[in-house]
Amino acid sequence: MGFERRLSTDEPGMKSFLPELPNRYKYYRDRTKGYLGFVRFAASLECARFTAHQRVLPNAFLLGGMKCASTSLSTYLTMHPGCVGPILKETQYLSDIPGFFGDMANKGPFAKWMWHGWKFTVNGYKRFFPRASQLQQASKNLGRDILVVDTDPFNLYCGTAARRVKELVPNASFIVCLRDPVERAYSDYAMNRRFDGRLKEKRTFEQAIDDELSGKSEFIMHRYLFWSTYEPPLREWMTLFDRYRFLIVDFDDVCHSLPRVVQEMYHFLGLARFRPGRFPLENRGRYDSEIGEKTVGRLREYFSPHDERLRELTGRTFSWMNSRG
Repeated sequence: MGFERRLSTDEPGMKSFLPELPNRYKYYRDRTKGYLGFVRFAASLECARFTAHQRVLPNAFLLGGMKCASTSLSTYLTMHPGCVGPILKETQYLSDIPGFFGDMANKGPFAKWMWHGWKFTVNGYKRFFPRASQLQQASKNLGRDILVVDTDPFNLYCGTAARRVKELVPNASFIVCLRDPVERAYSDYAMNRRFDGRLKEKRTFEQAIDDELSGKSEFIMHRYLFWSTYEPPLREWMTLFDRYRFLIVDFDDVCHSLPRVVQEMYHFLGLARFRPGRFPLENRGRYDSEIGEKTVGRLREYFSPHDERLRELTGRTFSWMNSRG
């Protein structure tokens, strides 16, 4: 889903822009398959440093949360002919979550380059995005401005990312999708069960919850309650930016009213009306077993005060709050 694919459309004038897009802009999952693929991707990203000063910053941010359809929503945004994203979804370049980089760097030598080699600079961040001259030509061909959106659910949970965005793009717009925190936690757990190596989750879900509540869960990616607690990090973002700059999406609406949600995102970001030819749902979870009723009740009780504060902050009642009982 690189720039070539994102701008591939029947809109008049768009095809003339496509040859000018460098082949380097391939969706990262295609470029990083295998050892050689990762080396090629890393080299192309490093080369982008030399033209970083010619590149743009995003206008909008899809903040997540984790396991809340951010990949799917990013796909629908970049299907629009007037919207492009970075070379790498989830750059994790803006965020600085305590313990995250140290944990992830233990995955191997290339991970050390990824997590320890990306010290934050403005130009370091801009290398993920297209050159201003490319966007100007694309805007001229399309007849309106091109929106640049960054998708990284890790940013939602990081105050450092919020402050960096405030400094770099003070007039940015934000889309946040929130999911039933119990379902999100279990979906995250089920995904980690399928991984290998450092990310592999070997405990039962109940054991993982017990460990986190007792402070024994040391690996940040295995702290399922942390990633499901939305109100504190979202409040930090909303303290820095006006409320009208946020579109809050309920994950339940993504599941049951997806075309409407997509049009709401387009309208919120000032994009022209556009109907994607398809509505794929990315990264569907697979569960080997269902979460037990006793555990569900326990987690509902745990998240209840957090949900009340989230309701107060956003001024809305989310679907899982209605079904709680």
